[in-house]
Parts: sequence; structure tokens; C-alpha cells
Amino acid sequence: MQFFICDALNFLKNLRDNNTKEWFLAHKDEYEKIYALTLCI
Repeated sequence: MQFFICDALNFLKNLRDNNTKEWFLAHKDEYEKIYALTLCI
């Protein structure tokens, strides 16, 4: 669980610092992995 929280927070921090469509599309797989894990909680 802690691993998931760290990944999610790191993703959100990076999104805050790189809030562009291009960056998001390049990291969409990471977003989808984190999103899928939230469905399991």
C-alpha cells in the first residue's frame, strides 16, 4: 500500500511540474497503472 501511495504522489508532483498534454501522454501508462490500483483498494 505504501508503495502505491509513493508512486501516486510522485506522479502527481511530476504532473504539477509538467502540466502539459504532451507530458501526460508520455506518462499515461503510469497514470493508468495507478488508477487501476485505486480500483482495487
